Amino acid sequence: MLACVIFLFVAEAGAQPARVLYLTTSAGYRHDCLPVSVEALRGVCDRTRLCQLTHTEDASVLTAANLRANYDVVLFYTSGELPISDPQRQELLDFVRTGGSFGGFHSATDTLYSFPAYGEMIGGYFDGHPWTQSARIKNDAPDHPVTRGIPAFWTLTEEFYQFRDFTPDPTAVRVLLSLDTASVDLSAPGVKARAFPLAWVRPYGAGKVFYTALGHFEDTWRNPLFQQLLEEAIAWLSPARPVIAPQGIGNAASLMPANTVSPGSLISIFGRGLAPDARVTLDGVPLPVLYVSATQINALVPPGITSASQLEVWTPAGVDRLPVRFAGVTPGIFAVTTVPGALTLWTTGLGARPESATARVAGLPAEVLYASLHPEFPGLYQVNVAIPAGAPRNGMAQLVELAIGGVTVSTRSVLP
Repeated sequence: MLACVIFLFVAEAGAQPARVLYLTTSAGYRHDCLPVSVEALRGVCDRTRLCQLTHTEDASVLTAANLRANYDVVLFYTSGELPISDPQRQELLDFVRTGGSFGGFHSATDTLYSFPAYGEMIGGYFDGHPWTQSARIKNDAPDHPVTRGIPAFWTLTEEFYQFRDFTPDPTAVRVLLSLDTASVDLSAPGVKARAFPLAWVRPYGAGKVFYTALGHFEDTWRNPLFQQLLEEAIAWLSPARPVIAPQGIGNAASLMPANTVSPGSLISIFGRGLAPDARVTLDGVPLPVLYVSATQINALVPPGITSASQLEVWTPAGVDRLPVRFAGVTPGIFAVTTVPGALTLWTTGLGARPESATARVAGLPAEVLYASLHPEFPGLYQVNVAIPAGAPRNGMAQLVELAIGGVTVSTRSVLP
């Protein structure tokens, strides 16, 4: 029974927003709508809490170290040959290939012509815009998460692109939206193609790619259907990684103080996506994992730890991190058992000197008879407390307090 008490607590996990980098470097044509596009994406993030947006015009942020440490999704609304080195170009592709996500808007296909591997990743290159007018857009994938809920046809005034090096192979690229050619003049100057995809998705190694040719005008970014497309695209691009709930780490008895660990303590971690083979590290140091479910992990903090700043949860789907604080003690009471004349408190987080604990029962000072780690259960302390002579034994639950290191915790128990 004592082994089970550390598994009793349940918490509701909240979703962690995707960390999105939005790059709008214009090394070629600069679109007037860029400020509105930033506003629209921020609005999506604020409204849905799907994402946390970082916007920049500075392409120097495209480094492996920065992308891997700080972002889940990279979005481009760029043009021309971006001022980045050959290693940076490859690092961007490697970020996506190894599980990152990439999204492009409009002239993101009018970028990096000198780096064909980029064109392969995004799916094609811009090859002119024969029409700037109102035309119909067809939903080619009403069953896909990005375009589910978009009407079968909708009308938009846009600068409609055509592409070269586009791969229509459905095993590599899935077209989501396309131009309804019945709504435009196919004999217009500059027309080279017969099919005009306007949005697609594709896998790229272990990563995901989304692109839409829409987005030339400010009104497009303000269009409700386009904003719906943005929301669903960001949701689709966002990683399915383990998520630690805010305030979701603490001693396994009470989670208090939140996001604080102490040497030798049993801790619980609450979240979602916590796979059975999850690993836990504290500043990179592996912790023994005692229990795992989809929403909870119980682990043991090493007794010799002297500092802590970040806890990491690793699963095959990724890693999630949460800042933590370090304390000498983080006491918590799991349960109380009774024998004639005494109480046994089953606790955790008492640190290196459990014998320094003091106790009160029913408001009266109580002698601590024994306080030590239990020899069979890592991180579990046994504290035996004598019941004071004047404590009421009327069948009512009395307050039991335990103090150590300037911290007091309490529970209630009927006195035998």
